[in-house]
Amino acid sequence: MAIWDDIKTDNEIPDPFGSVTGVATQAKCPNCASNIYFDANLTMLACRNCGGVFVPETLEQSGNLKTRDTEAADVNDSRTEYVCDSCGAIVVTDNTTAASFCAFCGSPAIIKKRLANEFRPDYIIPFKIDKKGAIDIFWNWVKKNKYVPRNFINEESLGKITGLYVPFWLIDAKCHTVISGSGQSGCAVFNLDRQIDFATKMVPFDGSSKISNLLMEAVEPYDYEEMIPYNDLYLQGFYAQRYDEAPFDMTDRIQSRMDAHARQLGKKLSIGEYDKVNINTSFSYSSDYKQHYALLPVWFLRYEYEGLRYTFVVNGQTGEPAGDLPYSPVKRAFLVTFEVVKWVALALAVFSLIMFIFYKSIAIDASAATMVIYYLTLLMAAAAGTFVSWFVRRVTKVKYDSMNPLDSAPEVERYLDLSQKINMEKHDKFGYMKEAADRDDDDNRNGLVKYMMRRSFRIR
Repeated sequence: MAIWDDIKTDNEIPDPFGSVTGVATQAKCPNCASNIYFDANLTMLACRNCGGVFVPETLEQSGNLKTRDTEAADVNDSRTEYVCDSCGAIVVTDNTTAASFCAFCGSPAIIKKRLANEFRPDYIIPFKIDKKGAIDIFWNWVKKNKYVPRNFINEESLGKITGLYVPFWLIDAKCHTVISGSGQSGCAVFNLDRQIDFATKMVPFDGSSKISNLLMEAVEPYDYEEMIPYNDLYLQGFYAQRYDEAPFDMTDRIQSRMDAHARQLGKKLSIGEYDKVNINTSFSYSSDYKQHYALLPVWFLRYEYEGLRYTFVVNGQTGEPAGDLPYSPVKRAFLVTFEVVKWVALALAVFSLIMFIFYKSIAIDASAATMVIYYLTLLMAAAAGTFVSWFVRRVTKVKYDSMNPLDSAPEVERYLDLSQKINMEKHDKFGYMKEAADRDDDDNRNGLVKYMMRRSFRIR
């Protein structure tokens, strides 16, 4: 089977990236002879026909990310496909479960169709949380946010929460990373230079463009111990969305998450050797890709408030909630004002106490007045700077919390393949010695106060 087109001269040498000296050629897949292209995110050649991933220099296969569900469905299939005429969402369910509205946009324009393509995930995790449990989780989650406006959702809207099996690609890969940064041990600072090889297993990437990737990451992890081979019986009463993003459509997400895992692992493996670790740069690439196609359970709700749409999801196995919430500008303004009044009042009380001590000191010993004024000025200046910085952070946090920030995805240890060895090459070198005062300033937000007191009172 030919890998390269035969149009070339005697001096032409094949180039894996699809070009030769003088004449352009197209690289062919060693497996199926289809055209292959270079994926900049994977840094590999890829075939969209058979899913093969190949090393550019040698065309050696380095995994497979095959697209699924491309064959026509059986005419006698017991499942039904529903297509939203408004947003284009496609869900699959058993013939006994009817859809009356679109879970993603709320439109009643649902069209019932015979299943067009084969629907065959590898695995499924059944629902453990029922609808009532999902609604209870929603209200408990709302109660934790102090900034939510009253009556922002009605019972009718909440009743539209839908049990949905979301398509996920679970990716296995071997990762190689090079990291650089700094590690501090006492006053000594070292330049980190390390290469790490490790493997990840079943890292989840949702294959639905209708649901936020950040929301799906926020409700991780799932317990894979309860994952079983796919069976149609688990669709009864629920919907399963057909994927609309294949692995080759999300190679940027895959490599970005693998790179984040590499940075996390590099820091975790280094933190035991140093008091403080800072990773400045990293470069990583992955190989030996394998994929699993699974349906994972999610309770999904999309609702409107004052013309804006909000989304709420619950992990249908673990009950982990995440989503968007509206916030009340009045409540947020009140809480910010309360923070301002509370801490300014405390600062004034401390200042008044210091001034009282100051006047008492002068009254007792007038000769010590100059010394007292000097040290109080240093102390007040340092304390004022520290207080203002802390106060701004505090008010900013109140504003940030009112936006209901999402949890981040689980870190690398959740998806490490511990059946394969982690190899690390260390080339760390000594950098320089830090002064004790600089070290204190790094380790403590109040380092300025300590430093000035140390200089003033000659404390070592």
